[in-house]
Amino acid sequence: MKLYHNNYTEHDNISYVREHICSTGTFRCELVLLGPGEGLSTRVHRLKDEVCFLLEGKLDAVVDGKSITLGMEDILHIGQGEIHSLQNPYDRMAKMILISTEMKHSDTVEL
Repeated sequence: MKLYHNNYTEHDNISYVREHICSTGTFRCELVLLGPGEGLSTRVHRLKDEVCFLLEGKLDAVVDGKSITLGMEDILHIGQGEIHSLQNPYDRMAKMILISTEMKHSDTVEL
């Protein structure tokens, strides 16, 4: 077991940050900050799964055509082949941990 405690850099006045926290060869963990009006474009992963854990703020997600709003401490699992996007239409920064299965090559298809 490895514990990663406060192992990231705080960012000021940056609307979108994606910072690698750790990789094990099995999974990848990133801190993602999405400022007001920012988001992750519509995409699909053929082979990898993702889990989003929202630490702060709110995000709107669309997964396979279903819209949901994520609040603080909500967890969203996005499975292989699910078309998805995340947007922050709110007036405050959203901070999430994004955990995904590690891929040796890019598995993302932007739509």
